[in-house]
Amino acid sequence: MPAAVETTRLIVALAQPLLVHGVVRVAEQVGGIAIVACASTQASFRSIVAREMADVVLVDAAWGDDVELAGVDADILRFGEPSGLPVTCSAEELVEAVRRGRAPDTIGASLTEREREVLQLSARGLSVSEIGRRLCIAPATVKTHLQHIYGKLGVSNRAAAVATALRMQLIQ
Repeated sequence: MPAAVETTRLIVALAQPLLVHGVVRVAEQVGGIAIVACASTQASFRSIVAREMADVVLVDAAWGDDVELAGVDADILRFGEPSGLPVTCSAEELVEAVRRGRAPDTIGASLTEREREVLQLSARGLSVSEIGRRLCIAPATVKTHLQHIYGKLGVSNRAAAVATALRMQLIQ
C-alpha cells in the first residue's frame, strides 16, 4: 500500500482576488495542500480564523501588523514582504513555504559574510566609522555594504535592517 501523503491545511488571506485564485490553483495542481478557507478582507479573515482550523495561514503583508493574529494556532506566512514570501515567488517556492510553514531563507543566504558582519555590528549600535575601524575597511565601504543590505532586505535604513534581520534570525 502506498504511503499516505500528509495534507497541509491552508487559510488564504489576501486582499487581491487574482492572487487568491492563483494560490488556490497552485494548491489544486500540486496536491497535499487543502484550502480550508479564503478571505479578501481583514474582517472576513478574523471571522474565518475564529472558526476554522489550519496548519498555515497565508496572510497579506499589506495589511500590516494591525491584522489580528493573536490566538491564531497556525504557522503565519506573510505574503508580500521581504522577510516573508515575496510576491515574485514561483509556484514551487509558494508550495515549499506552505509545506514548511515559513518562507525559504533565500534572503539570508544572499547576504555575504561581510554584509552579515556589518549588520551584526550595526545591531550592536556601532557607527559607520566604528564598523570600518573594527573591520579594517573604509567608512565608504561600510556604507556600500549597508546599501546592499538595505536592498536585499527591502528596507531603507539601519534600524529597519537590524529589526528585519533579528526577526529573520540572520543576526543575534
